[in-house]
Order: sequence, then structure tokens, then C-alpha cells
Amino acid sequence: METTAALLFTAYIVPVSLLDNVLRPIVMGRGLGTPMPVAFAGLIGGVLTYGVIGVFIGPVVLAIAWGLLVAWINDAERAGSAEGL
Repeated sequence: METTAALLFTAYIVPVSLLDNVLRPIVMGRGLGTPMPVAFAGLIGGVLTYGVIGVFIGPVVLAIAWGLLVAWINDAERAGSAEGL
């Protein structure tokens, strides 16, 4: 690439990349019932365990486990309040 074009491209892509790293998790997490730290822990654990494919497997497995845990706790609370009646 020509030097001027390369510098202009670099000046454009650096802020866009930094902004993308901030906005993407916020936008993707809006409809997610799983807290972002849990999904992030799943991402890190998945990568450490399975490598590149763990980027996809880790958060999904941890999100399912989180959903089951929340359902279990809510069910236990409902059962406890029904016994108290």
C-alpha cells in the first residue's frame, strides 16, 4: 500500500477496533439472561480446555449451567414458600 493510504487506514481502523471491543459485548449481552462475567468465565475456561473451539463451547455450556442453577434456586424458593402456607 502507499504510505499515505496506509496511514489513513491505520488512523481509521485503530479507533474502530477499540470501539468494537467495547460495544460488541454490551450489544450482545442485552438479551442474555446470563451475566457477562459468567459468559466471560465460560469463554476463558473453554479456550483453556478446548482451544479455539472452546470460544463457542465454553460460554454455551456455562450459560446452560447458569440457567439450570437459577431455575433450581427459584424452584426451591417456590417450594419453600408453598410449605410455609
